[in-house]
Amino acid sequence: MCFSSLVDAASLRIPANSSYTVPVTQTEMNLDELVIGDGATISFAPGVVAWDLRAAKASIGRGVIVDAAGAAGVDGEDGADGKSCSDNSDGQAGQPGSAGGNAIAVSLRLGVIEIGS
Repeated sequence: MCFSSLVDAASLRIPANSSYTVPVTQTEMNLDELVIGDGATISFAPGVVAWDLRAAKASIGRGVIVDAAGAAGVDGEDGADGKSCSDNSDGQAGQPGSAGGNAIAVSLRLGVIEIGS
């Protein structure tokens, strides 16, 4: 399933030390201005697989995080322990875990005016 929602807006401001979650209704954004404060975090709602952000003017603070990581995999089962150290018996191997999910594809086209780190 492929769906995209284009959002044209004058500006997006994410205050310092706050969090912004990109919803599935904002997979494409065209902005006149983007301002992200120091220490802000951008994350993604479940179901977002790609984000295309364009901003004519962008000011990005220090320590900003864009967390587009995929879902974590699941740990495998632990192996069985040996009976005891004194009888030198071996334990048994654990079971493999499952793979994690794909990361979110992020495309940023920004007219950067100011950038922190």
